[in-house]
Amino acid sequence: FGVGMPNGSFWAMGPVFAEKLGLNTTGIAIFMSVAVMGGALGQWPLGRASDRMDRRRVIILACLMGAIAGISLDLLNHHWQPGIFLCAFFFGMFAFCLYALCAAHLNDFVESDGFVEASSGLLFVFAAGAVAGPLIASALMRYYGNDGLFAFTAAVQTSVALFAIFRMRRRTAVGQEDRTKFADAIRVVQTVSTVDPTKQAQENGGTEEPTPKARSESDPGT
Repeated sequence: FGVGMPNGSFWAMGPVFAEKLGLNTTGIAIFMSVAVMGGALGQWPLGRASDRMDRRRVIILACLMGAIAGISLDLLNHHWQPGIFLCAFFFGMFAFCLYALCAAHLNDFVESDGFVEASSGLLFVFAAGAVAGPLIASALMRYYGNDGLFAFTAAVQTSVALFAIFRMRRRTAVGQEDRTKFADAIRVVQTVSTVDPTKQAQENGGTEEPTPKARSESDPGT
């Protein structure tokens, strides 16, 4: 939920933030694109690092660096506007990788037959945060101006980092031999949206109402 709020806020309010800086349509597109590029490139180093150590350490690092990048973006806006593109890149690199890191951490504790169900629940909670985040961020931007967006994302990301530190004191890390690879966790997340419930029910011995196409093939009279 804490990852969904800042990420959803950036996607919804990022173009508004860039427009208020005075960027034209091309500038807004570049601003959003460099953040996406950062998120894509950040998967590899952060994912590999999380495979070699307690994933919560990488989650904490990503949260704090994402918060710093967001605050720096606000500060550079007042002193060196071209720097906002560099900060947007680093914000995307750390903020957009957090969901995948959390999914990998979740899968470290889930039995092999529960990956899809667990990832579905995680996606639902993330989506709830992504809905709530823009509503809060837009209200803050209304009262505090452009600075409200990344002040909000930084506050939430710092809170997630503090929660991860708290959890590290409550539960030990999963052993290396029981840990799911980051790349495998990403594939599990991708399968959540491609699972065929009809096929799954048939495999479990359940019955499903045939589709109109199936009925027409089995009954020539229809």
